[in-house]
Amino acid sequence: MKKIIILLFPLLSFGQNFIGLHADNYKGVHGVLFNPAYIVDSPFKTDISILGTSIVGDNDIYNLTYDTDFDDVSFSDFSDDSNLYLNTDVFGLAFMMNINKNHSIALYTRIRSVFNSNDINGEIFDSFFDEFSDNDTYDTTEDGFHILGHSWGEIGFSYATILYNKGEHFLKGGFTAKYLRGLGSISIESDNLRVAYDASAGKIDTQGKVSYFSTYDLSSDDIKVVNTSGFGGDLGLIYEWRPEKYSETDPKFEVKTISKYKLKLGISLMDIGHISYEAFEHKQYIVNKVDIDVNDFDNQDIQDAFDSLFASNNLDKNINVKLPTSINIDADWNINDKIYINMFTTLSMVSLNNRRSNNIVNQYILTPRFETKVFSAQFPLSYTGFGNFKAGFGFRLWSLYIGSGSILSNLLNSNSKTVDVYLGIKIPIFK
Repeated sequence: MKKIIILLFPLLSFGQNFIGLHADNYKGVHGVLFNPAYIVDSPFKTDISILGTSIVGDNDIYNLTYDTDFDDVSFSDFSDDSNLYLNTDVFGLAFMMNINKNHSIALYTRIRSVFNSNDINGEIFDSFFDEFSDNDTYDTTEDGFHILGHSWGEIGFSYATILYNKGEHFLKGGFTAKYLRGLGSISIESDNLRVAYDASAGKIDTQGKVSYFSTYDLSSDDIKVVNTSGFGGDLGLIYEWRPEKYSETDPKFEVKTISKYKLKLGISLMDIGHISYEAFEHKQYIVNKVDIDVNDFDNQDIQDAFDSLFASNNLDKNINVKLPTSINIDADWNINDKIYINMFTTLSMVSLNNRRSNNIVNQYILTPRFETKVFSAQFPLSYTGFGNFKAGFGFRLWSLYIGSGSILSNLLNSNSKTVDVYLGIKIPIFK
């Protein structure tokens, strides 16, 4: 089981990805990451992504900075109800193009990893991994921790069309169909786990259940990528209010340099679907035992210790790991055709009790920005579901985009518990 943790936590090397870029009217093919309807009626003939990446970490335990050394991470720092969220997103080769005025398509490639740990009791974890060598007497109960890491690749096809365009009102919709390539998943969870440690006697009492599954052979030094696949999708709608000033019949209207709307409202349902795996191992330990000698944990892997000490059951190896389904809602106000303000909300549609699915961290992002065809600058202000506030900065200069939703708050506040960064390069071809 220790190897499970070792495999899960490299995801620390790295809410919402690409915070700041999400608001830009010139994000082009990247619009499919937030709402597939974005790609139609855009200012591009085509937009080509060469490579982009986004890394997000959020938690309620550690103060995170850009030089955080995760080798120093210790379970002893965790409370009895700690949570972590980590997300890496590599947006590979992609393009969007207009079929005609009313229809657009996009094709993209993407690799993603999402890590969730919920309700972690640091005292229990620290005891087992330190073989109880540095622990004082305690008696604690873990109602049900849950750790899940999942990595997968995507090939997505997006289509968007204009649904209504009359007078001041404009509506467009789109969808993305995804082919999913599973790269692997590992999970650990507990059910009413109690651990009582008597330091003076060197004895441990345990009660409850601990389960895990892995799509990898953890006994092998050569971890092989699994061979499995699935399907998923996204759906989106965008409404724009276009007063007369923004009408194409106005002689001053110019699609290359001016946004067509005064107010834009969008809603999308993202990451519908799952990947089916045949787990290499799926086991549940019944850990009801008293007077365990702490020496039973000396110099051996935790899983080996569990195998020798506790009864276990082999569970069904057919597992469906669901994608981190979420809903995005945003509103964008065009102040003077170069100054905008955007409100973006992303909410998880996955219950924390669902132990076969990753979930995003809810975020509320207010983004003032300056925007032109060649250059834009964003200043996102965010509040996350873990109670963390962050402020960032990002910019786009023709083909280059780079930014962070937390760089300003992390520079000004050493107690920040969230960190993210993104960068990439693309080839925009404007109308």
